[in-house]
Amino acid sequence: MRVHFRNFLIPLSSSTLLWPSIPPISCSKLKNIIFQGALPIRWMAPESLELSVFTNKSDVWSFGILMWEIITLGSTPYPKLGAREVVQGVRSGLRLHRPSHVKSTLFQLVSRMVKNRKLLQEIR
Repeated sequence: MRVHFRNFLIPLSSSTLLWPSIPPISCSKLKNIIFQGALPIRWMAPESLELSVFTNKSDVWSFGILMWEIITLGSTPYPKLGAREVVQGVRSGLRLHRPSHVKSTLFQLVSRMVKNRKLLQEIR
């Protein structure tokens, strides 16, 4: 199962993209799925990478990666790293950078949510 923000963008013109309504997908349900092929490593939480544990907290992590994808208009997370480097890096504390065009308040909000692994309504 691969969920990438860029896969849901619909080009309306050369400068306008549409993001349609998408039903919610929970990574916590993945523990019952037999994986065939590659895992979505770039979107997985440290505990998911290390222990194959999928919980609501790992869902919050994946949501944070999705938010980063949205604010970068579909960029690939950790673009200069291979899969093994991503796994090692995330397990060692590697985090995504704040894009220069994004206000620090928005990025801090999402970062705090991911760091604390709490839903948005819980950190207000």
